[in-house]
Amino acid sequence: MATLTITWTAPTPAPSSYTVFYRVTGTTNYSTETVQGQTSWTKSGLDCCDAYEGYIKSTCGTNTSAPSDSWSVGVITPCCASSGGAGGNGP
Repeated sequence: MATLTITWTAPTPAPSSYTVFYRVTGTTNYSTETVQGQTSWTKSGLDCCDAYEGYIKSTCGTNTSAPSDSWSVGVITPCCASSGGAGGNGP
């Protein structure tokens, strides 16, 4: 399993919360998590043989921003190889 941490810089004035949208690269549906009062997000328990992508929206009161620039994280090859997943040491 892998842990992913995304950090960003808050605008001024700082939003009250952020929503992080993330998914396995190439899939259709995003999962979301809300972050209150901080400029980082950590998700553990992810499959390290998958690549991930996403974006962030901020909320100030009742206003929600447009999506941020997207981010992406590639496959963690050593983890994947040691777990016997794709790209691993097959029989």
